[in-house]
Amino acid sequence: MLEFAFHGKSFLMSTLSISAFRGITSRHAWLVSCTLPFCVVSGADEPVVSNVLRPQYTNPSINPSTELKGVALVEALRRGGYVLYLRHTENDTITEECSVSNLSPRGVQEAIRVGQALRTMKLPIGKILSSDICRVRETAKLLDVGNFEIVEDLSNDPKRSGRDVHAARMRLLATLPSERTNLLLVSHMHAGNSIEQKMDLDLGEVIVFRPDGKGRSDAIARIRVDDWARLNRIDEPAARIAISNETPAK
Repeated sequence: MLEFAFHGKSFLMSTLSISAFRGITSRHAWLVSCTLPFCVVSGADEPVVSNVLRPQYTNPSINPSTELKGVALVEALRRGGYVLYLRHTENDTITEECSVSNLSPRGVQEAIRVGQALRTMKLPIGKILSSDICRVRETAKLLDVGNFEIVEDLSNDPKRSGRDVHAARMRLLATLPSERTNLLLVSHMHAGNSIEQKMDLDLGEVIVFRPDGKGRSDAIARIRVDDWARLNRIDEPAARIAISNETPAK
C-alpha cells in the first residue's frame, strides 16, 4: 500500500491503482506521472514532486485522546513547553568530514522548508541540540532558526564513549524547555533497549513531545515535511475563522 500526499490531502492506493488515482485528479486538471518511488504532480500550480513511499511509523505511539492536530497544535506550539524531535532530511553522500554536503538536493530544500515554516508561523524555538553526524548538523544549520549545540546524547552510535545514549535521549525528551519556548532536537531514527525507546520517523519528520516536568514525556503529534504547508494555511486568519464557524457551539 502506498500513500500519496498532495496539498495536505493523503490518498492511499495499491501499486496497481495509479490509473484510478489519475481519474480522481483529472477533474482538477492535474497530471500525475509516477516513477516509483516518486510522483510528479503538475497542473494549475507549479509541479510538485511527492514521495509516494511514505511508511506509517507507529513508535512512539500517540494516544488519540491527547493527540493535537491543526489549529490546536499550532496554538500549543506557539505557547511553548514542547520538545520537537526532528529526523534529518534526505541524505546523499555520507562522509565523516562535514566539508561537503551530505544531503541530497531534495534534502536541502526540505530542511529549508521546515525552517521557513517554523519562522513564518512564529513558533518559538529556544535551545537547539544536534547529533554530530554531518547530515544532521547540516539539517540543523539549514533550518536557520538559531545556533545549535552538538551533543553526544543524540548520537546514532549506542556504544559511543560507553554511554547509554538511548536513556540519555529519553532524558532529553523529558527536558522542560525554557519558559514560552520549545526545545528542538535534530537527530536520527533510533532503535532502543525497549519499545518505549524506539524512534521511528520519516526523513524530515518531527515528533512533538510534551514533557510533564517529572521525568515523563509523551508524543502528542507527528509533522511530516509536507504537513507544514497545511499547518501554515490553516493558521491564516480566514482559515481560522472558517474552522471556528464549523465548530458546533457547546
